[in-house]
Amino acid sequence: MRAKVPGSAQNGADVQCIGSFVSGRCKDMRRFPRETEGPIRDEVQFSDFLCRQARRTETPWIRMVRSMMSDYHRLAMTHGDLHPRNIMARWEAGQKGQPEDQEHLCITALLDWELGGWYPEHWEFVKALSTVDLRGPLTDWCDYLPTEAIGRWPVEFSIDLFISRWLG
Repeated sequence: MRAKVPGSAQNGADVQCIGSFVSGRCKDMRRFPRETEGPIRDEVQFSDFLCRQARRTETPWIRMVRSMMSDYHRLAMTHGDLHPRNIMARWEAGQKGQPEDQEHLCITALLDWELGGWYPEHWEFVKALSTVDLRGPLTDWCDYLPTEAIGRWPVEFSIDLFISRWLG
């Protein structure tokens, strides 16, 4: 996905705000629909958005969690809803240097870009792990995440679990 973005936009260098490709606002639809009223200019504001909920008092617990969050990730083009239902793939014959009977899975398309935008580089990993029920039929989803493309962000994911606990 990121290999398809031209020039310096590939690492988010030309991006002026964090949020949706279309509206420019941040969306987080995981726990309940939340969207910023305007653009978010940096990761400090993004992290504050994640740690805030209307009609909820900021507690020592959430202040402690917020203090653990890094505000210095690079921005990356993000799909925002990686889930098996949104990934089109096909099996292809072996590549050069591999036996002909050895097939590999080739991703052909990503569907449903409604939550796509420019977000901190860890966001795709965090969101992808939040799209499935850990007790449902996709309990092995984490084994298939394309971490070579989106990276591995276990600390950021763990912090996000703390936020989920606080938000309820």
